[in-house]
Amino acid sequence: MAKETLFSKLLTDERYTFASELGSKYHKDASQILFTYLKLMADGTQNQSKSLQKSLPEIDKKFQKYLEN
Repeated sequence: MAKETLFSKLLTDERYTFASELGSKYHKDASQILFTYLKLMADGTQNQSKSLQKSLPEIDKKFQKYLEN
């Protein structure tokens, strides 16, 4: 994986453990966290003109808003 971001652990084999930690902190279910992050990843990378690395900060901002709601 390229440069690590705030939520990039959700793209590794540590994803469930990290999602569980986030779930505890933000009072959400781990599966809900994983689904939402992957959905944001899919939506954020549909525009092929933008690389994944350039999309990650924007995706992380949207995901942070989701966690805080």
